[in-house]
Amino acid sequence: QEPSSRINLHLLHFLEALLDRQPIPGLTEVPDRTVIPVRTAVPDGNQSREIVRERRKKLGELAVKHERVFNIAYLIDHHLLRVAGEKLRASAAPGIDHMTARKYRRDLPLNIIKLHKEVRHKTYQPSPNRRVSIEKDDGSKRHLGLPTTRDKHLQRAVMILLEAVYEPNFYKHSYGFRPRRSARKAVKVLRTWLADQKNAWVLEIDL
Repeated sequence: QEPSSRINLHLLHFLEALLDRQPIPGLTEVPDRTVIPVRTAVPDGNQSREIVRERRKKLGELAVKHERVFNIAYLIDHHLLRVAGEKLRASAAPGIDHMTARKYRRDLPLNIIKLHKEVRHKTYQPSPNRRVSIEKDDGSKRHLGLPTTRDKHLQRAVMILLEAVYEPNFYKHSYGFRPRRSARKAVKVLRTWLADQKNAWVLEIDL
């Protein structure tokens, strides 16, 4: 087990920085900072998916028009957390608290309310990652840090927003860690491109 998680701490600092900014007009209603109401009911999944879809569309339009897009932390509400919670992979390995995604989703409405309250009040604290090692083909070990399902929930919510901001500006030939893209699709495109080239170089870099 790691005493702390650099990735989770970076996420925490990222949220703190964004929460100190003003909201994006037209995307969501933000209450007075002195009174932060906490909803006691989680919205319907279909309604949340539609709202998040529209917000992502607007974020994408803003990202194309402007060099920088700020203030997206105010979009972390019950709707977004509902969508993010439904996307948690049931087979994912649990973190330090041994809470599986399947068990976490059984109480998803309650977990959404608690997580949303902590984010709004800036009391959210990420848990340490669970340290595991897996064996590589050459016999060496690859060390992994597994966050808790709760931390994955918030990370997924942030990812949904950031994808909407960055996706419109990515190159079409970029396939790494992007939605609906994979290494196999990249290889397929590369093979087609190489077949049309008389002389070509392939450079492989592993960072």
